[in-house]
Amino acid sequence: MRINGLCGRLFLATALTGLLGGGAKAADAPPPAPTQSDSAADLLASVRRLTDELVKNPGTIVAEIGDRGISRGDVGDAMRSMPGIESGSTLDVIYHKAVQGLMAQQAMVIRAKAMGIDKDPGVQRRIAAATDAVLANEYLRRTITPLVTDQALHEAYDREFANKPGPEEVQVRVIVTNTEQEAMDALAQLAKGADFASLAKTASKDGSAPAGGELGFVRQEQVPAAIGGVMFALSPGQITPFPVRVAPNAWFLIKVEGRRQQGTPAFETVRGQLTQQLLRADAPVAIQKAVAGLPAHDYGMTGKPAPPAR
Repeated sequence: MRINGLCGRLFLATALTGLLGGGAKAADAPPPAPTQSDSAADLLASVRRLTDELVKNPGTIVAEIGDRGISRGDVGDAMRSMPGIESGSTLDVIYHKAVQGLMAQQAMVIRAKAMGIDKDPGVQRRIAAATDAVLANEYLRRTITPLVTDQALHEAYDREFANKPGPEEVQVRVIVTNTEQEAMDALAQLAKGADFASLAKTASKDGSAPAGGELGFVRQEQVPAAIGGVMFALSPGQITPFPVRVAPNAWFLIKVEGRRQQGTPAFETVRGQLTQQLLRADAPVAIQKAVAGLPAHDYGMTGKPAPPAR
């Protein structure tokens, strides 16, 4: 049986969500909390070591909310599934962000059960589906993770990053308005000499408004495609000549203040990225092997009657 291309891609995307680092070894002792000056590579390595330490005693309770406890294992799992490390962050901040997120989640679970949401048939069906997804993801992880060796990672690093310049970044400010007319009004004020940062503080609806619309240095893949191309087409000092629509109620004015070329990234900085690439390359074969040899039938949209409940 061949896996439908779309379904296979959707499953693969779900299965790989949250895999971090790919085989980092646990340290002999908990790492010290890094400072603001630590490099991204050092921080990523510290996160991996801390998650390894946390899951050594996964049942130890580190926080509670209501009648529900948050364990070291819970926190370690949450940290592994975080999408990325924010610039200027520290290990202590990342840890507590995971704890606070878990406490908020458990608070909502308590409220949901009090409302009887856990008894809803549709919810129970999705809970069962989530259980299946965890099992499938873990099967996939245990099957393909051993293939992602240090040697394979270093070979991938040499192919893609070694002796090559890092990504280009631009330093930008934005003004975000709810309507095109508001954006045109702001653009007219800029044309008359208004200071972009000052205008952003009063006119922008974005969370960056208090900082004068400052977003810092960004790479093109970090921003929506609609504005990424515009940002990187501007030279330092230039402002978009027209508002850029990103959503029905989001019109952007963009000013580029600087441009720089990053150096070759350190191996540890891109280790997680390389791990994901290798996992994605190996996963389709593992999925096909899992399907092979099992009886499988597609009954179409009309389906067949469900078996009687026991």
